[in-house]
Amino acid sequence: MKILSLILILILTVHFNINAQSLTPDNTRILHLYETQQFSEASKYLSQFYTDSSADIKLINSIAYSYRMSGDYQQASNYYNKLYTLDTLNISALTNLAYINNQRGMFKSSMDLYKKLLAIDSTNVNTYTALASLYTREKDIITAFSYLGKANTLQPTNSNIAYDFVQLCLSLNEIDKADSVLTIALEDDPENANLLYSKAKVSDEQKKYKEVIELSKKLIDLGEDSQEIWSLLARAYFRLDDFESAMLTYTDAMLTYDSWGEMDYYYMAMSCKALKRFDEGLEFIEKTLKEAISPNTGFYFARKADLLVDLNKPSAAAADYIRSFQYEESTINYFNLAVLYDFNLQNKANALKYYTLYVNKQPPNQEKTYIEYAQERIKALK
Repeated sequence: MKILSLILILILTVHFNINAQSLTPDNTRILHLYETQQFSEASKYLSQFYTDSSADIKLINSIAYSYRMSGDYQQASNYYNKLYTLDTLNISALTNLAYINNQRGMFKSSMDLYKKLLAIDSTNVNTYTALASLYTREKDIITAFSYLGKANTLQPTNSNIAYDFVQLCLSLNEIDKADSVLTIALEDDPENANLLYSKAKVSDEQKKYKEVIELSKKLIDLGEDSQEIWSLLARAYFRLDDFESAMLTYTDAMLTYDSWGEMDYYYMAMSCKALKRFDEGLEFIEKTLKEAISPNTGFYFARKADLLVDLNKPSAAAADYIRSFQYEESTINYFNLAVLYDFNLQNKANALKYYTLYVNKQPPNQEKTYIEYAQERIKALK
């Protein structure tokens, strides 16, 4: 009997020792799972040690982290919320919840959480930049400007923050502020292409065209020869009445970039005019007009004409159908105009003219019914 009792005691002791050992995660195993990017396996393994009554912050944080890294934001959020319940001042929990909610499209909740973070730590730069990004997304540029300005004040030499803040400054026409931000940031990082390009844009706004030329040339020497930089350089020459250099710059740039925007073609045209290269100037002004006019303009005038017909304003409708032909010759609009003159305006001469034009334009086969009708009306009106 004594032997049996000793055996039972030994079995129970071994059982409890095993259970006690199993209540603690194996750190070596966890480290291996993390190093091999097996975050899903890590979350499953760690979850075995968690119970509803658990208050082990380190364990809960590890489980939450594993779920987050595995992409399971729902479960990660659940565990970070448990952390937050245990400690409402837990910066890690708040930061991760804010990030996860942002990733899940819960932007308002993310904002609220970031604001709670600022209430705990008003010097957290990442929180200011995150809020600025969220408010920019909401198109609340004024509030974004405020938050990013605070981040820039805390880290004035952070080039990424400086660049983003300057873009907001430019959008709000805070040119002098943008200039002062860039001056400080460039002292710390003088060859940062993003900052140099921003500085060139700011100098352009300040009408410091010689500075624009200097900065643009520096960027090109650094290998940053984007079309935008070439454009800034050429326009700066133009505004200094150095039309020869403006055209030389555009000519060099056109070796790489074939297509330009409306304003650049205009500057090319006006530079050629100043240099008495009138044929080239005419070519560029034609390109300016092409860029300035939407390819849908003719379509829009025709649809406006349709609406005027519906409003029983046939004369105005006829005028807009005719205007549409300046931009696009859609055959069906000739037919519509002919019908308008034929029945609404009772102008048989113009009706005959546009029925004839419609047929002569060789409309597509899909308009066969209209073609046949137009041919019948031509016979009747002659």
